[in-house]
Amino acid sequence: MRRLIFILAAVSTVLLATGCASVVDGRSKTVRINSQPVGAKFTIYNQDGETVTNEITPASVSLKRGRNMFTGENYRVSFEAPGYNPGETQIKSDVNGWFYGNIFLGGLVGMVVDGATGAMWTLSPEEISCSLVPSTATSASGESGNSQSKTQAIETGQPTTP
Repeated sequence: MRRLIFILAAVSTVLLATGCASVVDGRSKTVRINSQPVGAKFTIYNQDGETVTNEITPASVSLKRGRNMFTGENYRVSFEAPGYNPGETQIKSDVNGWFYGNIFLGGLVGMVVDGATGAMWTLSPEEISCSLVPSTATSASGESGNSQSKTQAIETGQPTTP
């Protein structure tokens, strides 16, 4: 009987000392980054404009979900490759659905833990695919295109512009 009470107390303490989103999703989110052409350099910047990482596609990066207590982090991803116009897209934070599990399981303590750790946020999209436009496009009349032409980035099938 004493052992059962100890186990229940330990489980209750763990549930009350952690938030649902912290337990289920953790503090960071892995985002997959792809490009066309493969091998493009990408740089991820946080909301302050500071460089978070520089890598080459394809890659998977782990990004912090939260910026400050109860504030999500948003990111800007820029792409570049020789012979192509640069591309850019965004990674946005939204409230993690698991955060609402605190209403039933973690209570106020769970909400505070998730808010403090950044786990109350999720990042989207989870996968980015950017198609860069060649900088030497040819127009219908056969003239060489302008290298200042608009960049087209495709993020999970939806066109975006810088």
